[in-house]
Amino acid sequence: MRTIFRNLTHPIIFYMKKFLLSLTFCGFSSLVVTAQIGDPVKTIQAIADTIKMDSLAGLAEVPELPKNYYTKTLSNGLEVIVIEDKSVPLVSINITLRNGAFAETPQTSGITHLYEHLFFKPNTEFPTSEQFSAKMKEIGFYHTGITNNESVCYSLTVNKNRTFDAMNFLNTCVRYPLFTDDDMRKELGVVEEEFMKNKMNPASTLMDELNNRLWGAMAYKKNTLGNWDVIKSLNSENLKALHGKVFNPNNTILIIAGDVKRNDLFNDIQTIFGEWAEGVVDQELSNPTFSYSPVTQSQQFITLSDLAKFPIFLTGFYGPDIRNDLKGSFAGEVLTMLLSNRNSRFQKNLLENGLAYQADFKYESSKLTSPIMISFVPNPATVEKALAGLIDELNNMDADDYFSEEQIQWAKDMLDIQESYSREMNSSFVSKLGNRWAMGSIGYLTDYIYNLRKVTKADIQEFVRKYIKNKPNIMGALVSEKMKGEIGLENFFASRKNLDEFMLFFKPYQMELDSISLATVDKISKWMTINPKQKIKLNGWADFTGPEKLNIKLSTQRGRSVFKRLITLGVDSMRMASIGRGEGPTVTTQEEKAHWRRVDLEYWKPGEEMASPSSQATAPSGTMNPSTPDLAVPTQPMPEKVDSLLDKAIKKSTEEPAKELNQEIKKTLNQMDGDSLKNKIPK
Repeated sequence: MRTIFRNLTHPIIFYMKKFLLSLTFCGFSSLVVTAQIGDPVKTIQAIADTIKMDSLAGLAEVPELPKNYYTKTLSNGLEVIVIEDKSVPLVSINITLRNGAFAETPQTSGITHLYEHLFFKPNTEFPTSEQFSAKMKEIGFYHTGITNNESVCYSLTVNKNRTFDAMNFLNTCVRYPLFTDDDMRKELGVVEEEFMKNKMNPASTLMDELNNRLWGAMAYKKNTLGNWDVIKSLNSENLKALHGKVFNPNNTILIIAGDVKRNDLFNDIQTIFGEWAEGVVDQELSNPTFSYSPVTQSQQFITLSDLAKFPIFLTGFYGPDIRNDLKGSFAGEVLTMLLSNRNSRFQKNLLENGLAYQADFKYESSKLTSPIMISFVPNPATVEKALAGLIDELNNMDADDYFSEEQIQWAKDMLDIQESYSREMNSSFVSKLGNRWAMGSIGYLTDYIYNLRKVTKADIQEFVRKYIKNKPNIMGALVSEKMKGEIGLENFFASRKNLDEFMLFFKPYQMELDSISLATVDKISKWMTINPKQKIKLNGWADFTGPEKLNIKLSTQRGRSVFKRLITLGVDSMRMASIGRGEGPTVTTQEEKAHWRRVDLEYWKPGEEMASPSSQATAPSGTMNPSTPDLAVPTQPMPEKVDSLLDKAIKKSTEEPAKELNQEIKKTLNQMDGDSLKNKIPK
């Protein structure tokens, strides 16, 4: 199997290359070239009118096809693209089918991978290995098979004088496979070796765990390699069933590029492939579903390996589905190129400042939701600071000054160069076109560079805000047991908690904590204890019902209640700030109103400006929580002296750390004889 990796271009040491080059980002490939920037290279428009995708109608305006591109659809539904290119006396012939991991089930995970290994094997036309090999040598061609998550591509590159023979040979492989027991046994051994190599590489384990957490039960649809236990249980009948489901002319495109004459070639194509009977295309191939449940709260995990020589972090976000957000997908590809620039703010702030050795942002379009991946190698001496810096960069890259117009133009030019460069080798370009066809997007069938060049700074900012900034994500770390303890990884991961799970809710006009809220505040206290450097902002809210002054009072008191309780549990007041935000947005349902009678938390750096309730233009979002607080649980009254000190601490915490007040509060509480809270205040 040919697996394509992103080229991670900033190796530090040998082991870093070994680990990072093994990270397979969903079959993405990257190319860095040096060339003169020319006019945008038009790609193919092929058969766009046969694809009905209303969601992509906004991208219908495209240039005409290049003059050397010709298309045709046979009566059996086979789509054909011919590209005349007489630069070298070679012809590349590609068959691409809509298939891959996305069309598999848990019971067939990896069957497409296995099928690829058996594609160039004896068939009914050449039934023995000797006959098959002899025919290959007679024609003389270079062949490849590529299995992606959403397509499979089989290609031959041959001398132009053997074009007809090569097409006919490819036709026999496509239509008349045998799947002999002997061939299956041999290829199962080859596939097992791939799995063993993958298993021995801890970076692959890191990637697998991240994919499992991102996609849940649907993770197998993003796993091109498949499940070894499933693969080794497959037999020839399983492969024949796959052949009948997938290998139909109306689920296939034939792309031929090279030194050919189109009229003669179209006649030969009709002769060879015209009798291929039209099949019934499976619904999962033509209109696939991908019903995963995205995470609503950020998660972190640790992958331990004694082979790890330095820490590697991998973070995944949910990106666009090109069927629903094609414009956003193009913006994501431009952003990926922008962030690869060593002169970008992203690279300078992380690498030149010594926080990290490598920071790679990866996104490439997909028919089914494509992940956004960030691979990160921090300086082992400053891991916590480096990771905090990475998160800050991701959350601030929508700023107007994050990219200049010149940098955006550079990124578009580089993508143009990559596209131009890929066209120089028809043997690989035909597979690239086939994969775009399989995605089924008008934008990819017509003009790739044209749509990339339409991307604006506003489009990039929208992409960041929609898919990255403050969005739930999953971060995994590959470290050794020794490294985990040295860099305090577990504590840092705990500090990156999605604070939505600490949200506290109140009944109408309720300001004090009930039993449910008290339990939540206890969890906040424990979290603050294991994250001694973390500081938080307590935002009190009220629904919009009632007078504004009353709602400001309600929201303020709700924040004060949480602040007071945390103080009694030993959290320093200098680590907290509390503010009443007033009314939430105007909403209609009782559930929505209940959602805004709350206190929520956010990360806070002392000295950061605290907005007043009246200036709060937008409110933070949060997960709806239908739980209703219990008013029947009384709260313990706070002694008057302590209550007064707390009021001062709340006020002062919004201005500067209230260390002296904090100590006075603790001292007062500890001196109160008989107070049930005494033992909860650290001495």
